[in-house]
Amino acid sequence: MDNGTLVGVAFGPGVYGTDQAFSFGGAAGQVVFNSDGGNTGTGAFTFAFAIKTTAATQEQAIWEKRAQCDSDGTSFWGFRMQPNGRVNFEAQNTVGQDYTDLGSTAAVNDGAWHWVAVTRQTTTASLYVDGQLQATSTTATTADISKRTPMRAGVSTCDGVDGTTALVGQLDELMIFRIALTQSQIQTLGS
Repeated sequence: MDNGTLVGVAFGPGVYGTDQAFSFGGAAGQVVFNSDGGNTGTGAFTFAFAIKTTAATQEQAIWEKRAQCDSDGTSFWGFRMQPNGRVNFEAQNTVGQDYTDLGSTAAVNDGAWHWVAVTRQTTTASLYVDGQLQATSTTATTADISKRTPMRAGVSTCDGVDGTTALVGQLDELMIFRIALTQSQIQTLGS
């Protein structure tokens, strides 16, 4: 992943113990990546990351590529943590169609590191937590999710708009693959 700009972000021990993770304390701490990252177009992809948090009283931003809240009728993708600690992934194409909304059944707000991944192959997207399939969705066509807007971690364009708040927790190993990893490949990410 390309280098980002850090704003109000500290570092803490990472998922492997020998690396460093981004540590977000809310209050708009964020990592901003350039606008080239995260443009997957209509190709296959996997977005993956490790998260550690105990916070969950409001919906919290995790990682996204979105110009504005309510999508402005253009493409976007993004991860948020729900008030119950479950992870949600949303995406839609360049003309505001082929909307995908996946939610996990597993919570990630227990203070341990958890691996989250979303894959897409043609019209089918799947969400995994700790290598276990959580949800699958199929759209009518393959959504083109490319946008010339910065990719961000720790905040959302929806912060303060729809009840979303900045992340309180840690993120590590943010990865983008230009293929849809298999479940067994996803399970090896955390090992």
